[in-house]
Amino acid sequence: MTIDYDTYANKSPLQKAKILSKLTPENKAELMVTHWRRWLEANRHRLNGEQLRFLEEEIAYITPELYRHPRADEEASAKRSREMGDRARALFAFEDFIHLHMGAFKNSGEIRNPIALILVQGKVRVEEEKLEELRQALHDLATVRLDELRSKRPELPAYLRRHFEHPQPMPEGEEFWRLVSDEDVPLAAAHARAIAHSGTGGRSTDRSNP
Repeated sequence: MTIDYDTYANKSPLQKAKILSKLTPENKAELMVTHWRRWLEANRHRLNGEQLRFLEEEIAYITPELYRHPRADEEASAKRSREMGDRARALFAFEDFIHLHMGAFKNSGEIRNPIALILVQGKVRVEEEKLEELRQALHDLATVRLDELRSKRPELPAYLRRHFEHPQPMPEGEEFWRLVSDEDVPLAAAHARAIAHSGTGGRSTDRSNP
């Protein structure tokens, strides 16, 4: 799978994480280089010499080999990555550092679908003995085809509304079934199920974007 930078940048954070795992090392390197080059050109006028040298050196360093696994010297690569991060934090203001950080870029963007947003950001409320039931419902939402899902779990909108607390209420009725076909919903359901597996049963748990 390959994707151009602008298409990737406009995806939701849920979709970005899925896409990134499927890209070739060449495409990953291309996204990273484009991200840094664009930021460099947009901000060159206000950067000092040391900052410019750092960015130019890092852009030159980024190659597909960095994204191949296993790499020849994993320990040395990890050490350099830590050193690069430390140097970037020392050279740039926090906001600039966040813009440059590929992890932050991967998690940037909006989750526009309200069902997906609630599943990712909402507080989960479930008793310990009902936790497995919630996990199974989220598993079905993540994996079952829409026509089968509606037949199998007609109560799903009300069920999720009861177990996920968010300032924006979970859609109900036909609105729920219209919105649930969006690509972000099964990704958000899988994310919420993974959180539930971490042992949050019986408690109210805050979750932020993946």
